[in-house]
Amino acid sequence: MQEQPFPKRTVLIIEENPDYCELFQEAIRQPDLTDETNIMPSMESAWMFLQAAQTSPHPRLPHLILLDLEPEHSRRFLRRFRADPGLASIPVAMLVSSDDPKDIHACHTSGANGYVVKPDTFDELAGLIADLCRHGLGPQQCFGASLSKGERTP
Repeated sequence: MQEQPFPKRTVLIIEENPDYCELFQEAIRQPDLTDETNIMPSMESAWMFLQAAQTSPHPRLPHLILLDLEPEHSRRFLRRFRADPGLASIPVAMLVSSDDPKDIHACHTSGANGYVVKPDTFDELAGLIADLCRHGLGPQQCFGASLSKGERTP
């Protein structure tokens, strides 16, 4: 019996650290991982990308946004993002350095749908990206929603 291919997803990664941008670039080079993955180096470049994607004749909005910005930038981005009716339903997961309850609470109160603990090695990062692209976030990473379907509940 032939295995069915997983549905491909469009993923947007917002990462301010240039070193991590390079690691993400390498991690997403896995064959057949996503339809499209975009890595934006700042909150403003991500916002311009999303606005252009919304207004293009063939919109290609992401199925999932992975956000790794300074805490204040993350909060500002999410406030602006959630206020836009054309974008608000897209799930956003924040990368955090640990699964410390304070970090997780900060993600939740910022308006993210969930969180992902930043991996320690490149192989773990590549595995994380593959899992996110194939399956979305797992239930243990979500704040009361199935992010693979793009739903959000507080």
